[in-house]
Amino acid sequence: MWNKTLGAVIAAGLFGALLAVALFWMDSRLGGGGSASGALTLLSTLLAAIVTVWGILLSILMSSLIRTAQQYGPTVLSLFRASTPPKILLVFMTFTVSYLIAAVALILLAESRFVPLIASETGVILVFVAVMALPLFFLAATRLLEPAELASRLAEELRERVEAMDPLEQEERARAKNDDENTPDLENSLRASKTGYIQQIDREALMTAAEEGKRVLVCPVREGEFVLEGTPVLHFEGKEPELPKNWVLQAHDRSGERDLELSIERLLSIVVRALSPGINDLFTAIRGINHIGESCNTILNKRFPRNVRSDNEGKLFTKEFDFEGFMFACMDPLRENCAEQPLVSLHLLGILKNLEENCAIEQRKDVIRKNIKLIAEDSYKNAVNDREKQIFSRFKSLD
Repeated sequence: MWNKTLGAVIAAGLFGALLAVALFWMDSRLGGGGSASGALTLLSTLLAAIVTVWGILLSILMSSLIRTAQQYGPTVLSLFRASTPPKILLVFMTFTVSYLIAAVALILLAESRFVPLIASETGVILVFVAVMALPLFFLAATRLLEPAELASRLAEELRERVEAMDPLEQEERARAKNDDENTPDLENSLRASKTGYIQQIDREALMTAAEEGKRVLVCPVREGEFVLEGTPVLHFEGKEPELPKNWVLQAHDRSGERDLELSIERLLSIVVRALSPGINDLFTAIRGINHIGESCNTILNKRFPRNVRSDNEGKLFTKEFDFEGFMFACMDPLRENCAEQPLVSLHLLGILKNLEENCAIEQRKDVIRKNIKLIAEDSYKNAVNDREKQIFSRFKSLD
């Protein structure tokens, strides 16, 4: 995404210079003789002014951005880079500055043989638009740095991932969990060729290889896992299966495309930091917990990938992210960080109780109850008065 922005910035700079050349050529054909010293002074002044204003604005903005990132983590920086207003301003300001530099250079090269009226007027218009847009951009950018807005944007990312999952059919709800079949121990292994995060696994290619070879394959890793070079990524018996070269993709960074846990962790990074003693922003934490609860409620009736695929010819065992993994990925960091914050713990327990009531699948209800008890037990240990202990005791005793 950042590469596309860099390409747009370079294109804007080139287009600004080309526009200056085109308008300067038009002025040379349409304009009369005279001195261009006034135009040179005007455009030079505009160039100095816009660069100065832009520099001051960027200094203020970067200071705020760095401070927010220090409080809420590097996720702030990635969100800011991915947002639209900074990209628009960067492209437009590059275009404007490039135009003004090219116009000033052309006037100097032309040695004041004519007055570049059209080029000067265009420069004034561009600077006027830039100056008018700066306050709007500043408001939009500062809004992006609000902790609650950060949580909302990350929650939207998680919500989109969850809503894109397939719904459970009615007949599937009785077995809405991964198969209990034991994963076999196989003799041979394919190993990771480099160190990095698993970004994608071609399960169709693995299943095809299992069918064609009438064999059992076991893939012990899943998207989002960090594996070292030499770590087994596929177990098999006999000869090595024929697989596409890129059946497993690795990179130094995680990708949210197939890594649902990454979306959870990005939102939790804001919530957990808001709960830290140095920040202690409980209302941002509660807002983030509300967003997490919304996604948990949506995923109650969603289908997770099965960890065993088979037909008459072959069988494939894979490691998948299931409902239990999703719930514990959401709740474990919260349980550890809100135990000393009764207000937040009670709010979280209330959301989990609502999830239990909304859930129609008994296996998933058991997972929710388990999380309720774990959170209540940790919070009970840190309760400071009898009223809090009484409330947490009720949650601990839920059946």
